[in-house]
Formats: sequence, structure tokens, C-alpha cells
Amino acid sequence: NAYNISLILSERSDKVTMTKAEQALYEEHFLTHGVTPKQFHMIMEKSEEIRVPKDQVIVRANTPLDSVYLVTSGRTEASILGRHLTYASSLPGNNVRQKGGDSGAWIGEVPFLENFWKKQQPQRRHTKSPVEFLSKRRDNVEEGNDE
Repeated sequence: NAYNISLILSERSDKVTMTKAEQALYEEHFLTHGVTPKQFHMIMEKSEEIRVPKDQVIVRANTPLDSVYLVTSGRTEASILGRHLTYASSLPGNNVRQKGGDSGAWIGEVPFLENFWKKQQPQRRHTKSPVEFLSKRRDNVEEGNDE
């Protein structure tokens, strides 16, 4: 435990140098969520900047994502069945105007966190005592008859 505490204290006290653009990004999207400057620096080291032209689809519903995206400049608009979704759209300054910040700036965070959780906490059920149970395979059920 002492080792982990020393790591945490080191992370919180390490000095990090940021450019003005990085400082603005940190303040807009990370500071209010408790991310330390060192953690932000580590995120930035593992990130790459991607430029996307106007009117380009970034993601589609029900399409698996391999990354989490953060809109750092420009505007995005999300829609389902032609309806505009304010909570999933991004506009510079939304972190001040909207309660909870600019939630629309983050793309793919929920599937990313769900996959992370599944990898960290594999779903399993185990016995705590001897168990007897009945099993019925789905492929043995005739179509239209689930008896």
C-alpha cells in the first residue's frame, strides 16, 4: 500500500509543462473531472490528432469503435432519425454553457468503458456449494415450440 500511495503522491506533485493549447484543452475537458496534469500528459502522449473534413461522418450508430474520440476544435452534430441530439453534439464553450460540461465532445466513451470493465471483471458464475440444475440447449428447441 505504501508503494501505491507514493505513486499517487508522485503523480499529483509531478510538474508538467503544457503549451497554451494543451492548457486550454486540459481546462475545458479534464480539469473539472479530477484528471491531474500528469494523467493528462500521459493521455496526450498516447493520443494522436486526427483532422476530419466538414460533413464527414465520424461514427455510425451500432458500429463498434476501437477508440475513444475527443473533439478538441470545431463543431459536431449528432442525430438519430433526423432529430438533432444536443447532448451528443459539441460546440466550443459548451463546458461553460452546459451543466456537466461538453458531453458531446466525447465520442465512444461508453462502449470503451463497457469493454474495459468486461476485460477487468469477466462475467462468470461459480458454485459456492454442490449444485444440481437442469439445462436445455436452445438449438434443441424446434422452431415455434419452446417447450
